[in-house]
Amino acid sequence: MKLKSIGATTRVDRHGMRMTKEVLESMVTQINSPKEALPVGVEHDLIIPPIGKILTATLVQLDEGEHGVEIVQEIFEKTGTFSFETENFVITKSEEDNRPFKIIDNDTDQSCISVDPMNLGGYKKCKSALNEIFGQKEHIEIVTHLRKAFIPDPEVIIHLGKFIAAGWFAKSIGKAITKDVTGKISKDIASLYDSTKAFVKGFAIKCVPSGKEIPYIFIVPGPFVAEFTIMSPTPEQIVNFLNEEQVVKCLTKAHNLNKTFPLTKIQFLFQGVEWMINYMTCNDGSVIGTKEAFSRQNAKVTTMMKK
Repeated sequence: MKLKSIGATTRVDRHGMRMTKEVLESMVTQINSPKEALPVGVEHDLIIPPIGKILTATLVQLDEGEHGVEIVQEIFEKTGTFSFETENFVITKSEEDNRPFKIIDNDTDQSCISVDPMNLGGYKKCKSALNEIFGQKEHIEIVTHLRKAFIPDPEVIIHLGKFIAAGWFAKSIGKAITKDVTGKISKDIASLYDSTKAFVKGFAIKCVPSGKEIPYIFIVPGPFVAEFTIMSPTPEQIVNFLNEEQVVKCLTKAHNLNKTFPLTKIQFLFQGVEWMINYMTCNDGSVIGTKEAFSRQNAKVTTMMKK
C-alpha cells in the first residue's frame, strides 16, 4: 500500500523551529538517494520494526510562500517466513524498492550517550539536568538527537566507541587481538559502564514524561550494526548482561544469520535474563522480525490510529 503525505515544511513547528527551503532540498536529496532508503517507523519507537519505506520525495510549493516535502511511502505486506535454530521469523519487504535502510551509526573513538533534549525539559534545561546527573565527575560525551514530537517518549541511545566494537566483533569470529588493543578496550568498557550506571540512576528521575519504561539502545558498529536494547535497566543489569561474553555470543549468532541474509542491522532485545533477536534489516531492503516483534508493531499502530 502506498501513501502520499507532506513530511516536513518551512512552517514553524511545535518546538518553535523553522526549517529553511535549503534544508528541505537536502532532505529530498537524501530520501531519493539511490544507495539507501529511510524507514517508516511508528512514533519514533526504535524497538518496533519498520512498517514501510519512504520511496520518493519532492519539494512542493505550499500556500503563503511556504514549501514542503511531499513523500511517497510504501507500507509493507508480509512476504514469507523462515526458522533459525529454534526461532521463527516473519519477512516483510517493498514490492518495488530494494534499497537497504539508512542505519543509525556513529563512527567515533569514544563511546557517547545520545538523548532527546525534550526528555530533559528542552534545550535550556537539558545541560543543567545532565550536570546534576553526573555532578562534577568526568563523564562520557553527551550528544543530542531530536524527534519531532512535542514530548516524545523517553529514549537513550548509546554509541559504543570503535575500539570496543572492533574488539567484540573480532572475538565473535575468533580473531585474535593484541594486548595493547585489549587493554584499550578494557579501559573504554570500564568508563562506559561507570558513566552508563550513573546516567541510569539520574535519567529515570529527571526524564519527561515520567513513569514510562525507558529503552536503552546500545549501538555496536561493525560489518553490520548490532543493537542491544534493554528496557529501564538497573545499573547492575548494565554490567551483568552487557558484558563481553553475552555480546560476543549474540554477535556470533548474527554472523551465522548474515551468511543467509546479508545484514545491515540486527537488534537484540533483553527479555527475562537473556538477549533475544527482535528484528533485522537486510541488504535487499527486507525487514525480518520475530512474531512477537510484529505483534508489538501491530499493537503500536492500532494505538496510534486510535489517537
